[in-house]
Amino acid sequence: MARWALRALALGLLASGCGRAAPAPPPPVPACTTWWRTGEPALDRLLPLVKKTLTAQERELEGRTGRVVGFAADEARPRFRLREGARLVPLVRWLYPRERVAGWLAEHLAHQRGDSSLHDWIAAGPPEEFRADSPQVAEIWRRGPEAISGDRHTTVADQESLAVLAGWELFELYGPIWLDSAVAGRPLLDRLDAALLSVTEARRDTPTGLVVTALTADGGDLSPVHADQNALYLDERTPRVGGLYGNAMALQAARRMEEMTRAGARPLRARAWEGTASRMRIDLRQALYDPQRGYFRPYRLMPGPQPPQELDVAAMLALAGNTMAARAGALDDGERLRLFAEIDRRHHERGVTLSGLSLLPPFPTGFFAHPLLREAGSYQNGGHWDTVAGRLALARLEGGDAAGGATQVRALAARAVARQALHEWHTTEGEGRGNPRDAATAGVLGTAVLEGLLGLDWSRDLSRPLHARVVFQPRLGAGRARLEVCVPGEPVRAGYDYELNAEALRFDYRSSADAARVAVLLPPERVAAEVTLNGVPISVVERRVGNDRYLALDDAPAVGELRARLLPRKP
Repeated sequence: MARWALRALALGLLASGCGRAAPAPPPPVPACTTWWRTGEPALDRLLPLVKKTLTAQERELEGRTGRVVGFAADEARPRFRLREGARLVPLVRWLYPRERVAGWLAEHLAHQRGDSSLHDWIAAGPPEEFRADSPQVAEIWRRGPEAISGDRHTTVADQESLAVLAGWELFELYGPIWLDSAVAGRPLLDRLDAALLSVTEARRDTPTGLVVTALTADGGDLSPVHADQNALYLDERTPRVGGLYGNAMALQAARRMEEMTRAGARPLRARAWEGTASRMRIDLRQALYDPQRGYFRPYRLMPGPQPPQELDVAAMLALAGNTMAARAGALDDGERLRLFAEIDRRHHERGVTLSGLSLLPPFPTGFFAHPLLREAGSYQNGGHWDTVAGRLALARLEGGDAAGGATQVRALAARAVARQALHEWHTTEGEGRGNPRDAATAGVLGTAVLEGLLGLDWSRDLSRPLHARVVFQPRLGAGRARLEVCVPGEPVRAGYDYELNAEALRFDYRSSADAARVAVLLPPERVAAEVTLNGVPISVVERRVGNDRYLALDDAPAVGELRARLLPRKP
């Protein structure tokens, strides 16, 4: 008997013992597909646009691990960029079979460099095809006529952190067996462990504890000293910094490595990563957090070559870095809310309603020699990025400012759907720039809706990592919605029917997981009363995160019908 049917039978026995009829089992799924309906046109039309964008970027190559299928960053060549691929994983793991979601990461790890670091990108073809964009590209593998080229942008050190974060997303869904799968003769988990060590140990500055990179714009990879593509590489002319973005990424990755090594039965490595994460959080706060201003400074300059201009670095708010720091647990509830308020204030000062300007203020015109960043407000030097805005909205939804995050997600979706385009970035006036079918933008905005607003996730019990738990945490507010998730080729099903108004909550959910964790965002002015699960009165916890309150069930059955009356909240 199928697991879903067994769960429905068990639930029926439970209900019959209470003198009630069991809820009807979910209808059979005619085709394996993920979809949602909220009644909001922008949100409901975003997923088809996202899928269309991803389809346009589907590519494949023959590599060391065999046939690799995935999504390219651009339409010209089958180039698999690690940054873009990692940003896609949280969404595409719900839409595509495992080989399309995880194969590109295994191929990247199969070409791990001698120091265990990773390439920025790999592509089919000889180096000469890519030399104009990447002067230091090299052939990294060949089998007969088939060659793979790759390059590493040495200005930055987020490649390994992103690989770990992508690996963690896949571990959550596929389980610990995936971590033990062999990649070029070595367990995948060991490759991720070694990759992150190449950052947290080999690139760490002892006096400050910070990971050292080149000076770049927040989240970017171009240094200020070269006007051509040599700006991608750290050399004797390049100023060095302990940068916020790279260190926040490494902190979050260290936390995830602790979880994965614990689940992978490597207790010594788990304790080591736990210590590393704790140390990195302290070092990051001591070196870069400004309690007077309420945010992290973008970088701390290291000894060596100096920047082309002297700047008031403390006055610059780096959006991507601060967002990653908030999501990595470097701020408490009050500090996160203060950060979000400061971000809003600075955007409003500039007359911008969508919070996605990468730097507030940007580097001055002429600070960067490269033409992409030379003008203030251009590209990574203060342009508006939906990938940044989407991750910020997700941080707000998760971090206690659901109202602000939901407003931003809805506005981002409305702009994308109205234009039928997902641009790489926008000018401060809102004009789209770069690829209008940008896969990373599609992934981040889709994730902001699915994980942020609709509140779907999948997790593992680290004491029993084969035990899967579905997480339902809708933050939709008043209205109705339906969500259905089916992962092709995996025994993963989940969905719910949601209705909330001023008087009542109805939340019917189902999944193929072993258990569920449910947390429904409550309206600010209402409290839950007379709560039942499958017709049985239950006691629930009202959990507070920042400004938000949730009706929470931490240990719920995998299928259930949750009901509650909503009463006025006492002042």
